[in-house]
Formats: sequence, structure tokens, C-alpha cells
Amino acid sequence: HDFNNLLTVILGHVELASSKLPTNPESAGVRSDLQKIAEASLRGSELTKQMLAYSGHGSFIVCPLNLSEIVGRMSRLVESTVTQKATVNYGFPPKLPAVEGDANQIQQLALNLITNAAESSVGTGKQISISTGVVEMTLESLAQTYLDDDLPAGSYVYLEVEDEGCGIPPETLEQIFDPFFSTKFAGRGLGLAAVIGIVRAHRGAIDIATEVGRGTRVRVLFPQSLLAVRDSPDVVTQKAALRGDASVLIVDDDPSVLSACQGVLECCGFRVQAVESGRQALDAIRNEPNRFDIALVDLTMPEMDGIETFRCLREFAPKLPIILQSGYSNTVLKERYADIGFYDFVQKPSPADHLEATLRQALATRVAVD
Repeated sequence: HDFNNLLTVILGHVELASSKLPTNPESAGVRSDLQKIAEASLRGSELTKQMLAYSGHGSFIVCPLNLSEIVGRMSRLVESTVTQKATVNYGFPPKLPAVEGDANQIQQLALNLITNAAESSVGTGKQISISTGVVEMTLESLAQTYLDDDLPAGSYVYLEVEDEGCGIPPETLEQIFDPFFSTKFAGRGLGLAAVIGIVRAHRGAIDIATEVGRGTRVRVLFPQSLLAVRDSPDVVTQKAALRGDASVLIVDDDPSVLSACQGVLECCGFRVQAVESGRQALDAIRNEPNRFDIALVDLTMPEMDGIETFRCLREFAPKLPIILQSGYSNTVLKERYADIGFYDFVQKPSPADHLEATLRQALATRVAVD
């Protein structure tokens, strides 16, 4: 929580500083330096997300997905990662049953597996095969996988990454999913730890076949979904639906975070009132219940936390869209507070464009309902 708050302050003020720079050649060097700070902040955020993914508490938006399409969209990124080390082959069947999952998490899982395969495949003529398909799994075969967790026998949709690299010795195979274990000199040991957390959260399993000197095949199994894949919502259209000067109430007990968020949202065209406690937020709503169009509330605060603040605000402004903000993931929030009906969740630190898009989407939805 504290680490993400620091990153939120850094990222927010970097984006504010960038917005104030004149658009001339003299400021190009400063703009480049600020961009590097922003990129480093986001990399720090990614490390936090990988640790959350290992624990099974990553950020998830679950819907029916086609694994072939999800991985296929990564082809350019994959080839830029792998090209110097191996040749990539794809094998996607024309029709594939859906799985229920989070597209970003599955892409992260695939990229981690492909990066590992590439790093073990350095050499002339080496190939990496990426494929999807359906396989029937018995209880006996599931028992041989990682994370079987008493999964039922039946059809599973799989993502498979196979390489012709160095293979994995038995003593290393026992540790590859441990957090902070790595065989690389500069490795952090979070890549495969994140993979196992993502698979755990999707109620799947991992099957590994490897031979030293001959290569490795990693097959990730996902339960087959009975739902059809649907198109993703047009967030850009919803974002464009409202460009006015909507009024936002921000609640956060950290003055630095509050200042950064207020500055970012004011640059996006919002009118902002920032308060440092749930009681101050309640006073603001009680005095003028129709003043605010939306509220952004921190989850972890002393005295009145975000959930208590949410419930009190709801009493005076039942139609007010309320977005929770925290370093925790929305998986944790949905499990604990699924019944209270908050509109959305923003995980710290959040780039300005994502924060703005989330608020504008909530405002557009409110207008459509009203």
C-alpha cells in the first residue's frame, strides 16, 4: 500500500510536469527525462502486480475469451522479444472453445513463458512453438500437473509453449515456481511465480515435460467455458461521450497522493474538491448532495476506511458513482465487498489517461442510466 502510494505521487507529478512543458525543441531533453521517470514508475508497479499475481490476488476483469486471439494479438511483441534468439511457429486451430479469464493476465502469462523459452533457446536453428487446443484430462492426468487442486476431469483448453532449448534439470524443476528463485544472473524470480499465481486464480493447471539438452514443453490448462466470446466494450466511445467539466470528490488520507491526483484530474478538465478523510467527504456531500458527479475514494484510511466512507456517501447521494482506489487488487475487493455495489476500481499507481478514462466511462454510464 505504502509503496504504491509513493509510485502514485511520482507518476502523478511527472505527468503534471510534462503537461506544463512548452512544446519546443529546447524542452525535448527535459521531456525525455520525465518520460524515463514515468516508465521506471510503471515498471515498479509491474513488479508489485507480479507479486500480487503470485499470491493469487492480481487485478482481474473476467469474461469469455478465445485463447488463440488473445495470444495472436501479441505476435509483434513476441517476435521482437524472440527473433534474435529463435524462430517462432504458431499453431492455432480454426475453432476453439472459450475460457473465462482476464485478457491482460493471460497475455502476461504467455509473455513470461515465451521469454523463458527464448532465453533457453539461444543458438542457431532453434525454434519455439506456440499453440492452443483442447485436451481431455482424466483425474489421473490432472494429478500429475501443478495446481491440480482437485480439478474435475473433462475438456480443458490449453496454451502451450515448447522450445528446443537446454531443458530443466530435476533439482531445478522443483523450484521454478518459487518466488525469487532464478537461474539467471540478473533474474528476479518473479516471472514463473506470476504464472503460477495467474493459473491458480483462473482455476487451471500446468503440465510440464522437459529433458535436459532437448527442450521444454509447458502446457497451461484452462477450464472450458460454456459462454460465448463477446466483443469488448468501446471504452474510447464512452470516454468521448463526456468531455465537460464534471465535478469530482477525491478522498485520500495521504496529502501527497491527494495533491497528485487533484493536479492530474484538473489537467484533464475536471473540477476537483480534495479531502483527507471520510468524515470530511461526508460533510461535503451532506452540505451539497447534488454538487458532485463522481467520487474517487481511497480504500485504506484511518478512522473511516474506504468502505465505511462509501456506505455513508451512499446514504446522502444514492446515485453518485463511486470508484475505489487502492494498491490492492480488484480481485480482493470483489471477493470481500461484492455486495456493496461500488462502480469501479482503480489500482495505484494509475497513469493519467487510464484514470481519466475510468472516470469518464463512469460518467457516461450515469448519463445513459439517468
